[in-house]
Amino acid sequence: MGYKNAKYMLAGHKVWEEAMYPWYTEPEFVKMAIDEDIPHILVDLRSEEKAKREQIPGAFNYASNQIKELYQNLPNDKKKTRVILYSDNNEEAVKAYSALKANMYEMVSILNGGIDAWKAKDYPVESNKIRKEMPNALPAKLLPGAISTAEFKKLALNIPPDTVIFDVRSPDEYLSGAVPGALTVPIATIIAGRWNEIPQDKKVVIHCAAGNRALQVWRFMKNKGYNNIVWVDGKPPKEVLTQK
Repeated sequence: MGYKNAKYMLAGHKVWEEAMYPWYTEPEFVKMAIDEDIPHILVDLRSEEKAKREQIPGAFNYASNQIKELYQNLPNDKKKTRVILYSDNNEEAVKAYSALKANMYEMVSILNGGIDAWKAKDYPVESNKIRKEMPNALPAKLLPGAISTAEFKKLALNIPPDTVIFDVRSPDEYLSGAVPGALTVPIATIIAGRWNEIPQDKKVVIHCAAGNRALQVWRFMKNKGYNNIVWVDGKPPKEVLTQK
């Protein structure tokens, strides 16, 4: 794909996951999740005093010393519950992230920069709204343009001639396992200008590691006039990531 000065982790994405290094979500995705009613649980890990003063709209407040209570109140579906954590102390956010991942919650991320990064975008905050009671389950619905991981598995195991799969993960993730025949174009390079490499005469299926980046690319490409394009909401099945 033209890379001449690429760097990657020799150990790969699998080791990154096993070490429980955190995944970060940008403020733009959280804003989109709120505005478009994308099912998620947003958790403010700061003190109740700080959360009362200002917090991101819709957040549940479980301070960093209440992780056990947070875990006990989260929806039971550990594979499909999207959890976004934020704090003003990244170390505390990472500890909470690691605790949830250790308890098998798959779709966990940390808001990069916390509430300060949120406010830097001039996004709204709310006051005097402390939430504790979470839903028992998030709505089981496919989002606009999304396909399920089960449908993606069928496609990836036998890619139709009129379909192209775009892997928007980073190079180190790709090296840990990829769909044979997929094209890899990391999200940052797409937004920087490589989006025109995506064909318009085929069905385009976009995937990443969990769905967040795929959704962002899907929205970006829709704004560029692409119509026959879908994204995978969730973690790709390991059975299809066989190319290394």
